[in-house]
Amino acid sequence: MGISQVLRRFSELYGARHEPEYLRPFAEILWRSLLLFIAVALLGILLFSASVFWGVIGDLTSAQGSRGRLPQAFDRAKLRQTLDGIQARQSRFDELKTNPSPVVDPTK
Repeated sequence: MGISQVLRRFSELYGARHEPEYLRPFAEILWRSLLLFIAVALLGILLFSASVFWGVIGDLTSAQGSRGRLPQAFDRAKLRQTLDGIQARQSRFDELKTNPSPVVDPTK
């Protein structure tokens, strides 16, 4: 079946689209085109997700290979500084709890 025959058959079907027996080929064309669209969409989704997956796997393996020496778990000086800051905030909180600052009435 050549292209000209397909076009002629399609124009004949379209010309008599109000007849029920000519409506079935249109329904088949619609159904097959929807199935084709869904298949192409699923294939695209699978390819995209596979590329993202392999990209993440590649990043993880390159990060593992580039690690020469692991960083120190914690620095004692930074830990002491943090603990001192927490202690200072605790003492400031206790001080404000016993001596609250006066609140000015904004309506006056």
